[in-house]
Amino acid sequence: MNNAPLNQVELAPPIPSKFDVIPIHASDAATFKRCRRRWQWSSPMNMNLTGKVSQMGVVMPLWFGTGIHYGASQYYDPRFQRDPVEAFVSWFDIVWRGGIVDEHGLELSYDREPKPYLSPAQSGMMWQVRGLYDLLADPIEEDFEEHKELGIKMLQFYREYAKKNDNFRVIAAEHTFSVPVTHPTTGEVMRAIDPRDGIEKEVHARGTQDAIIQTDQGLYGILEHKSAVDISEGYFDKLDKDEQCTRYLWAAQKEAELHGLAYKKLHYVLYNAIRKTYPKPPTPIGKDGLMFSIDRSKESTTIEMIEQFIKERNIGLVIANDEKRQNYMDYVRHAGDDQFIERRLVTRNQHEIQSCGERVWMEAMDMLAPDLRIYPNPTGDWACLKCAFRGPCIAKDDGSDWQQILNDNYELNKGR
Repeated sequence: MNNAPLNQVELAPPIPSKFDVIPIHASDAATFKRCRRRWQWSSPMNMNLTGKVSQMGVVMPLWFGTGIHYGASQYYDPRFQRDPVEAFVSWFDIVWRGGIVDEHGLELSYDREPKPYLSPAQSGMMWQVRGLYDLLADPIEEDFEEHKELGIKMLQFYREYAKKNDNFRVIAAEHTFSVPVTHPTTGEVMRAIDPRDGIEKEVHARGTQDAIIQTDQGLYGILEHKSAVDISEGYFDKLDKDEQCTRYLWAAQKEAELHGLAYKKLHYVLYNAIRKTYPKPPTPIGKDGLMFSIDRSKESTTIEMIEQFIKERNIGLVIANDEKRQNYMDYVRHAGDDQFIERRLVTRNQHEIQSCGERVWMEAMDMLAPDLRIYPNPTGDWACLKCAFRGPCIAKDDGSDWQQILNDNYELNKGR
């Protein structure tokens, strides 16, 4: 057992500029292993491109998930402990409508051409940014407003859930880490030629941890927020080999060692899965709307709401003799809040964490090899069919002007 002191809050250690090191993110390594062409175009250590919002729009599930993540991360910042609903609404207003923002708001905005805004009433630099309402070619306002309402209700429910279920304290808020990649045996820091400018630099594993937490027993771990449409049992099958979980535990321990932080050993990731819905009455079905849906993938009701539905329609006798609906009610009763939020403890022992460090080294060696070959890996799976670079990829193979497609439709990704 770790007998570390409780209630000790750590400030995020300073990190070098992403241009002073060669940054490698967990997502970069995953993309490299999936498709080298996409990796070259999207990686921060290469061209670092992302689709222009004005040309390609936003991927709604990812965009919305960013907002939910922002609300949750602000709630768990021990310095401020913002209400998650207020934080989400603030995020939504900036990204949807824009306005006058500080540096923090500038990071949230999708506007790549902000205008400096000087006002004697403000301290520090401010910017005028456009929101998606102005940036998108044809925004459907109703879709965004529906997602705003969904986010508010999700986080209202989460706020009450957290009050009842949080059995940990936050030791360090969400922060970006940057730790040197070292040789597994000698500990020597890897250096390589930066593909961006041809200068030799240290190679760093880089990413963002949602929070470092500690239990009453003194055990340290990482809190990881995820949002998804479906968080049923199959959603968690990946966790025993989830590379991000393992890599972040490895990086957190390395960061603590480098900067003398309290959490020298981390034991787990608390995987905090938030379903993209909230408790609402069952959906009426049938000719007269007297019966209720039992579609578990779409419904998000509670046993109290079902019982109220039955009472209002006076169908108790009918339901008592309906085996399928009795089974569904048993499921809802048993699932409780797990329908909406489920937390799984993902553990890794020190051998697994050490093995991850060896992988990070080998992957970096491959990604920075002087004779690296770049080629596409076309498949028929979802990741290839929905790839953000599918257009220029096809063009490069069929002899079209793929470079012009990149110039017209993509821009530097400021966030990485």
